[in-house]
This record gives sequence, structure tokens and C-alpha cells, in this order.
Amino acid sequence: MLSVIAALAARPPIAQQITWLYANDLDNGADFLATNIGLDEVLNTKQKDKCRVFHAAPGVYLGVCNIRPAPTCPSGPEEPGEPVTYTIVVETRAEVDAWHEHLVAASANRTIVHAPGVFTEGYYFNFFDANRDSGLGCYRFEVQSFEDPAWPAPECEPIAAAAVEFEALAALAPTSRSTVPARATRPSSPARARSAAKPRVTLDLFLASKCPDAPRCERLVTPMLQSGVGSLVDVRLGYVDVHPNGSAPSGFDCMHGPTECVGNLAQLCVQQYWPYHVDTEVSGLPANLNWMLFLRVSAS
Repeated sequence: MLSVIAALAARPPIAQQITWLYANDLDNGADFLATNIGLDEVLNTKQKDKCRVFHAAPGVYLGVCNIRPAPTCPSGPEEPGEPVTYTIVVETRAEVDAWHEHLVAASANRTIVHAPGVFTEGYYFNFFDANRDSGLGCYRFEVQSFEDPAWPAPECEPIAAAAVEFEALAALAPTSRSTVPARATRPSSPARARSAAKPRVTLDLFLASKCPDAPRCERLVTPMLQSGVGSLVDVRLGYVDVHPNGSAPSGFDCMHGPTECVGNLAQLCVQQYWPYHVDTEVSGLPANLNWMLFLRVSAS
């Protein structure tokens, strides 16, 4: 028993995970992942001419390559000896149904989507790329919710589509001259709440991106976050003296003019899409806060 524990303790950590699929036409395979499934691509990688990688969940990626022949399946992807099943795991039956609706709507006659069904471990459906020749048609894809008490709950918030996240930001228009927090928090499911680590304290930081006082405020806050407090808090951006204006290019009027509205939105976007999955401390800021480095640049 002690030898087993020692062996487990000695295993090196796993930071991220990639599943590689193969297509005879790289662009066709990548288009299925991006357009039909709706995954966000990791852009400008060194291997982009032979492999393209897509972000599926925190620390989890799905890649497609043309560096070896794609599998063949003359009788279809469900024939005996199918190469792999790629499963997208969600938490509830409702989310399985939402994925089903999404894939049917986005199919453009390319995605073969089966009806959902129940099996011993949960609720699921399969879908396939209709392009067997140059796409990913010989792989079986699956969306499933596990209904097994032993199945672990998610450890992180899921990766949502960029368009949905941006719409959530745009919907946070201030309703008065009072300061308004500018980032939404997605509600946690019961399973995610059970698995959550110690919650961080939310620190609301209210700024105006072109205000001369903004860099001074950041210079006062940053050393405190670098001292070790940063690992205990999540910083949430808010903006002062912002008013909704449907005729303005950004949808708002801001204290220091239209360019400040653009600056505010840029800071929100960086905060929202900074790669939290990269567990790297920068300039003494923990990974969950190193997006704040952008504030120094944009406010200077």
C-alpha cells in the first residue's frame, strides 16, 4: 500500500490536455470544430499549417491535424472498430438538449445529429461530421450528462462561446450616474458549488480608462495584490460616470469622451478573455489577476 501511495505521489502534474483528430483537409476539419460545434480556436500557433487547436473547456483542447492520414470508415463512423469517441460532458439533461438544439441549428447540412436518449450512466446523443472524405466524418462525437453519483463535479467554470460572453458584457449598461460593476458572474450549479475551492473575496475596482487618477489608483492597489493578497481576491472592474446612449458608437457616453468608452470596453474584454488556464505568476500577480498588467498599458 505504501508503495502505491509513493508511486501516486511521485506522478508529475498534468497542466492541460489535448485530444488530436486527423483530417485529410486541415481547413475542412477545423471548420467543423469552429463553425458546426462552435469551439474557439487558439490562434497563431507555430504549427497552424499542419495542426489547429481549439479550446473546449478549462485546460482541455481539441486539435485537428493533417500530418497523417485520417481514418477511413466506408460503412460510416459507427461501424465496428471506430477509431475514437469524443465526449463533451455537461451537467444536466437540459444542457444536453441545449447542445442538441445548437448543433441542429448550426448543422448547415454538414452535421448528422441523432436524437437524445437515456442509458445506464446518463443522458446523451451522438453527432457526426457528414464529410467523411476530407473532414472528421469517421469520428463519433457525443454530448452527455453523467447521472452517476461517483462522477466528479467540474472543478472550473465552463468555457462559453465568445459571442455569448460579449453579449453579457454589452448588456451591463449603467442606468444612472452611479458607479456600476461591469462584469457579470455566471450562477454556479449545485454540483459546481460543491466542488468549489475556498471562494475569493470580490474587490470592486472603479475606474475611468482615460482618467489621470486611474494609474494612481492602480499603483496603490497593485502592491497590495502582489504581497500575497491577490490569491485571496477576484478584482471586478466597474466604471464611473458612464451613461447609456443608443446613438453613440459604443452604446455609451463616458466622462472623457468616446475614446474612453473604447478604452473601458477594451479593459473589460481583456479581463474577460485573459487565459486564466495559464497558471503563470507575472510581476508578482497570481494567474487570476495578471490580466491587470493590461490596465497599466492602456492607462498610460
